Amino acid sequence: MVWFQPVVNSRHFGAAACYATMALGHDMIGFSVSSSSRGVAPYGGIDRLLGNHALAYAIPAGEEYPIVLDMATGRSAWGRVGTMRMYGQKLEGEWVLDKDGHVTDDPHNAHALIAPGGPKGSGFNVVMDVLSGVLPFGLATVNRGDEYQGQRQASHFFQAIKVETFCDVDDFKREVDQMIQTIRASQPKEGVDRVYVPGEIEWLKKAAWEQTGIPLHKTHVGNLEKAAEELGVEVAWK
Repeated sequence: MVWFQPVVNSRHFGAAACYATMALGHDMIGFSVSSSSRGVAPYGGIDRLLGNHALAYAIPAGEEYPIVLDMATGRSAWGRVGTMRMYGQKLEGEWVLDKDGHVTDDPHNAHALIAPGGPKGSGFNVVMDVLSGVLPFGLATVNRGDEYQGQRQASHFFQAIKVETFCDVDDFKREVDQMIQTIRASQPKEGVDRVYVPGEIEWLKKAAWEQTGIPLHKTHVGNLEKAAEELGVEVAWK
C-alpha cells in the first residue's frame, strides 16, 4: 500500500525530515518534498531557474537509527551559504556561481546554486519540481514568475509506503540494520574518521544536544538577547 498527498497554497514547511519521519512509527517509508523559489542554475546554465527543493526520505530500521536522507536539490541550502557569509568563511568546492556564471568561493557574490552531480543532479532537481510543483499546484518553479517566493503559495508532495505490503516488517528492519552496520564498518578514506549512513550524524547530535542543549548561531543569540531586553526577560546564558 502506498499513500500520496499533495498540499497547495502553503508556506515554507521547514525541515523536510520532520514530515518524512512521521511515517516511521507506522512501519512505513516516508517521503516529502517541497516547491521552492528559483535559486539553482540548470546544468550548463547560469540563470536562477530551478528551485532548491527540500526533500527527505525516512526508512525504518530495527536496532539502528532509521536512515534519514534530508537534503536540498542544490549543492547546499541557501541558509548554509548565509551562515558562511555570517561567519566570514569561504565556500569550498563548486557551490555557487556569481552573476557572470563563474564558480566563486565568496558567499557575498553567490548568484545561483549549483546542482550536485552535474547533469544527474540537475535532472533530479527537475523531477522533484514536477512532484512538488507541477503535480500538486499545476505550475513548475520556472513558470511561477520572478515575483514568486518559495515561502508564499508553496506546494508540497508527501508519500508513505507501507512496508508489510511488500515484505515482512521484521525481515525488512533486520536487513536495513545489517546494511547500516556493513556501511559503518567499511574502510574510511584518508582523513575521515569513519563512514556514516544518511542521517546518522544528525541522530547522534540529537542525542548529545538533548543532554547539553542546542547550539545557536551568534546572530540568533543576539536577536534573542535583544528581544529579551525589550521584554525585560532575564537571559540565562549571560
